[in-house]
Amino acid sequence: MIGAQWQIGLHIQSDSVISVALTPKRGGWRQQRWWALPLAPYHDDEQRRQALIDALTPWRAQLPRYASIRLGFPAQRTLQRELPRPVTALCEPECEAWLGAVAARQLSLPPDALAFDYTESQEGYAVTAARAVEVAELTACARALRFTPAALTPDASALACFFPYVDNTCKVIVAQAGAQWLWATRDRWGVGATPGAEGLLSLGVQLNVPAQEITLCGAIREEGDWQGFDPWQAITWPCPPLPDERGRFAIAIGLALGAA
Repeated sequence: MIGAQWQIGLHIQSDSVISVALTPKRGGWRQQRWWALPLAPYHDDEQRRQALIDALTPWRAQLPRYASIRLGFPAQRTLQRELPRPVTALCEPECEAWLGAVAARQLSLPPDALAFDYTESQEGYAVTAARAVEVAELTACARALRFTPAALTPDASALACFFPYVDNTCKVIVAQAGAQWLWATRDRWGVGATPGAEGLLSLGVQLNVPAQEITLCGAIREEGDWQGFDPWQAITWPCPPLPDERGRFAIAIGLALGAA
């Protein structure tokens, strides 16, 4: 596939920005570049925005003009709701307006303060929502860097892209982000706030999944029966040298894989 478009995952972490660029080829994926960009210390939202722009301006200059960039939105800043179908059949615009109104009411927010997306489920609709002002702040940062995200995706949900590559006994895929555990099943995702092995144990109890069916991205530093998985195994043709802390790149790789 000559001249294939770069598919880029961009994961903003608390102290750095991680990015991976892939291109689809017949039979798999080729890695083009990876980046681990430190963020300058910040103390408020405006300083954080400027730190992001300063870190990502040289990164943006290295990209092809036409690239598909999927940007991870912090899963801990999102809310998930399962909503039943309305009693009366609605067309798509009416359905969107109804879902927005119901979600806003459940979250005690005015409808215009909510940004949301939804998918149909067996029971009705799975709605993912975030505060519109936080989404606007992130998209404004992207505009300052002269790109429009192809998608703004809850970061934890990107881990579900790895299910085709892990053992078929796996029920949950987990990656560490700072002191948190990001996790995804085949149809759910979320954040575990308790760090270390205790957090993994709590997550297993919460999801009713034994340790043997939890796959941890990157090197296993915690004692337990969890499975290990190198997220770079999902890339058919990686380009050495690869980073030392490979698990840190799990979300960025998952975002890029989802960009095809």
